[in-house]
Amino acid sequence: MLVNEFSWSHSRDRLFSECQLKYYYHYYGSWGGWEKNASERIRKLYVLKNLTNRKMWVGTVVHKTIESLLSKIKNGEILDTFENINSEMIESMRKDYKNSVDGKYNNNPKQYCGFTEHVYFEPVSRSEWKEISEQAEHCLRVFWNSDLFEKFKSTDAQYILEIEKLSYFMLDGIKVYVSPDYCVIEDGLVNVYDWKAGKTLSDATDAQLACYALYASQTWGVEAELLRLVEYNLYHDVIKEHHCDGVDFKGIKEQIFESVVKMKSLLMDAEGNMALEESFKPAEDKRVCTRCKFRGACNSYEMETAEAAA
Repeated sequence: MLVNEFSWSHSRDRLFSECQLKYYYHYYGSWGGWEKNASERIRKLYVLKNLTNRKMWVGTVVHKTIESLLSKIKNGEILDTFENINSEMIESMRKDYKNSVDGKYNNNPKQYCGFTEHVYFEPVSRSEWKEISEQAEHCLRVFWNSDLFEKFKSTDAQYILEIEKLSYFMLDGIKVYVSPDYCVIEDGLVNVYDWKAGKTLSDATDAQLACYALYASQTWGVEAELLRLVEYNLYHDVIKEHHCDGVDFKGIKEQIFESVVKMKSLLMDAEGNMALEESFKPAEDKRVCTRCKFRGACNSYEMETAEAAA
């Protein structure tokens, strides 16, 4: 039987800071929604939890395609042409779109893609959807033609540590999740690659660096000075390297523990990781609500909407 175990991650911390109620729905309210005997509300929250939007989707699609390429390289397989690989990616996007329009996610939200744009009847033009597929193709083409990919193609499989693996390390009894896109030994360093497919340029935080360094230390016995994080924004074709020099590991550990304390303080049973919805507050910034995937089940959003219409 699956147990809803408490853990920490950057995404979990961001969600908690954005909206406690959204955090509750994601980690607690939707738990068990896959069960046949789940209540109607739990099932609904589970379906909503698994929704995506077109801007997140493009990143997912590009990541999956790159993962497939790198896995084939590691396994010694011959790569297909760019044209064929790109066609497969675009065809998978068409299927995702159709499955969402057909509502297949309602029966199996883990298997079938569902878009908030369809669930909430958001006005998105055909040209905007087409722009998303063009963005995915552009990012894949940039990766395919990059010097990095050319280097990856000749990398010995023994130096490839991980490809798109959800992993964790323990920090004083707390399970901390990390999700590196590609980890490989190069030039005596462990390089952790992070692909970006979005139009916004953003830098890795010291906290991300610290978590990758702690993970590398526990998993491969690698010292922090031998770790390098490489962010590759494929849309802009911009590569940024980050090293752990000057990272305040002690301070970042304290930040993580403070975050954990705040999260657990709202639990009905901290040891059993049990929570009640009424203990979690909605976001103060109501702009968060207008784009939230849970707004169709959120009592706070319904009240706000009713008051605005009155």
